[in-house]
Amino acid sequence: MDAEQNSSKKRGLTWSDQETKALLSTWGEGKIQSELDNSTRNTHVFSSIIRTMGGLGYLRTAPECRQRIKTLK
Repeated sequence: MDAEQNSSKKRGLTWSDQETKALLSTWGEGKIQSELDNSTRNTHVFSSIIRTMGGLGYLRTAPECRQRIKTLK
């Protein structure tokens, strides 16, 4: 295995522009923002986000979505 393959396994799959837009659209919904504002632990909120993303055809985990949003901020 070369360095490039090893690096991509550590980073995971690259987010497409469409996938990022879907995440931001889902994350930006009023209901989701309200739940995030009113909770200390937000695992259940990110579970809701990944269900919505899954319905759109994007299969990501809650930690991947959380990290993507942090990176974008």
